[in-house]
Amino acid sequence: MANQPVARLGLADEIASAVLWRCSPGSSFNIGVALPVDGGFTDAERRIVRRWCFQSL
Repeated sequence: MANQPVARLGLADEIASAVLWRCSPGSSFNIGVALPVDGGFTDAERRIVRRWCFQSL
């Protein structure tokens, strides 16, 4: 949890909201893209890896 920007687990209604949006007509133009619902963990992980790569140079 220390690396997660939100610093908590997601609530069931937060996950459900993303699923409902993905199943709705409002997401019809969103094709072939993953929708991470992870409290920013994916972005934080990417920044950590990027920082490590640049430090190795």
